[in-house]
Amino acid sequence: MIRNAYIFVPGVLSYPGAARNWTDRAVTWIHKRATCEVAEKFEYLALPATRNLLTARRAAELAALIDNYSIEQFSLVLAGHSYGCELIRLALQQSRRPANFVHLFAPAIPSEPRRHRLKAAVADGRIGFLSLYISTRDRVLAKSFIGGLSADAVSSQFADEHHTSIITGSGGHSRWFEAQNFEQSMRSIIGLATPAETTNGGTQ
Repeated sequence: MIRNAYIFVPGVLSYPGAARNWTDRAVTWIHKRATCEVAEKFEYLALPATRNLLTARRAAELAALIDNYSIEQFSLVLAGHSYGCELIRLALQQSRRPANFVHLFAPAIPSEPRRHRLKAAVADGRIGFLSLYISTRDRVLAKSFIGGLSADAVSSQFADEHHTSIITGSGGHSRWFEAQNFEQSMRSIIGLATPAETTNGGTQ
């Protein structure tokens, strides 16, 4: 029997081992609801201004973690927030196996298609299904030294793409895993959220 394996990847300023991290809550949430499934977090410590110094090493470590899950035994689900999305993007370029589902929340990744190459990853099967979660008032990604996929960029680049969904929220950069939105985001990750729930910015 093929089991689901979830790997959660936080953004910067997520201190390893801190109980307040959304990744800790996500692992607990999965294990409480699906005891036969696997969930773990990829932890690291990075500051916004210096995050890129160890990006290559972190991505290689995440790729190695991904490769621990054989394609014959596991359906792989990756979920990242902010800079964690960049680590997922780079790790999938190195890993030996594809990801069945990839969820990128407020992705702090290059905005140009020729650089992020997400559509190519979906087209060649490295990503089975891609979900992009965008906040309309995300001021963090608007900062020049961080950057990322804005709501406008996602709409123009991915609106008609196969095996891709766009989920829009009305809050800020971290709204997806705030207490009032956490349950709905997790339901979307495991595929239980309805289309109305995942497209209505007021309910996410």
